[in-house]
Amino acid sequence: MAKATGEMRQYLSDTKTGKEVMRESYKFMFGEEDCHYPGTLISGCKLLEKCVDMASAFIARRDDGLSNLFAHMDADILHSVNTCDVMEVICWAVKDGNKSRAVGFEMYKIEEYDKVKDYFNMLEEPILCVKGQSVHVVGAWSHA
Repeated sequence: MAKATGEMRQYLSDTKTGKEVMRESYKFMFGEEDCHYPGTLISGCKLLEKCVDMASAFIARRDDGLSNLFAHMDADILHSVNTCDVMEVICWAVKDGNKSRAVGFEMYKIEEYDKVKDYFNMLEEPILCVKGQSVHVVGAWSHA
């Protein structure tokens, strides 16, 4: 086994901030702790929670770290997701108001886990699982 000789920081994604950041994507895997139903099915609430979390992180990046409060969502769940599926959420700016931000998002399944075979199936074509938009209020309160 080869020994790690250095850090791989040069391969990290760009960490731009500010209004020029118009789109961002986040990859993650749903773990067994996210499973809600018998078997391996992830609940729709958990899918939407992840989308709102990613949208909030996207807004914070665009607003130089300013916190935001989730206010509204309009979304459709289009495909089921199971434990250990690997997902990618893409967020983009829809509208910037004085104190609110509208963010579009789509969640794609990019790898499916087959528990019986203990095998990850790399999907040739990502599957759109969730599509929607959320509205967040920024800077409306103090953290003190």
